[in-house]
Amino acid sequence: MKVINRSAFTVRRLQPYVDWASRTPPEHLYISLKDLARVATVYLLPQLEDPGKSDAVVADQLAAIFAAELCWWNTDVTLWPAQRGLDVFREWFEIDYSDIVMDLGTGRIAGGRS
Repeated sequence: MKVINRSAFTVRRLQPYVDWASRTPPEHLYISLKDLARVATVYLLPQLEDPGKSDAVVADQLAAIFAAELCWWNTDVTLWPAQRGLDVFREWFEIDYSDIVMDLGTGRIAGGRS
């Protein structure tokens, strides 16, 4: 086990996301908040000396994070909500920050930069 020189935040979907997803293709898939409670996205960010700056990092990357979360359900941007500012994001998602990231794996971390 080793500490990774990153901070992280986890994004969990809330009821407004469920409501949007319920009216957006594929509509035949029933989802509930309980279903989505098991699904979360973890975003790594540079290690922050001041954890208070986490909100600023999210705000800087808001468009990309919001898009990634919406793409998880539907990639058609014409079906996305028109308003995707920070206030809407906070209504749709819960954010949990972590200053310490531990790697329990033994192999190399795969993945490229996007």
